[in-house]
Amino acid sequence: MTSRRLDPRIPQVSDGPLVVLIGTSPGVVQRVTTALGTEVPILACDSAAAATGVLISADHQTSSEFRGTLEVGRVRLDMVSYRAFIGETILQLTPIEMNIVATLARAGDRLVTFEELLRLAWDSGASGRSSRPLVHSAIKRLRQKLTDTDAGICIESVRSIGFRLIDGAPV
Repeated sequence: MTSRRLDPRIPQVSDGPLVVLIGTSPGVVQRVTTALGTEVPILACDSAAAATGVLISADHQTSSEFRGTLEVGRVRLDMVSYRAFIGETILQLTPIEMNIVATLARAGDRLVTFEELLRLAWDSGASGRSSRPLVHSAIKRLRQKLTDTDAGICIESVRSIGFRLIDGAPV
């Protein structure tokens, strides 16, 4: 089992399970720790929102540390030079578009929410419902570029929730 420390509030991040305790007393945390032993990491937070924040922070640290090559459809993302290619041809993407494709590619089949996309693709800290037009605009431009270049991927929308990458041309 591989493991490494990310967010200091998470005792140990590993490929195995993580127990999250919400709103529990120190006594409960101690009893759970005693019952599970040191093999299972435990994250104890006052609220679900706090736990979500810690886990999202750890996820962001993991994804932002990736500096290799991602391939999705016919698109190759070089995260070192921050360029996208289809074959040997450079796909002209803005930094935000590059971040969007990388975020969606890393998510695999999982739906990426508006909030998660804002947090991971924009450095400005944009958030909230007022930022949704910003996301829609960037997705629209990106979809057009992917279609124009026959990238072999398309971006699926799930109304009011988020997006995911789909292999193949748009339907």
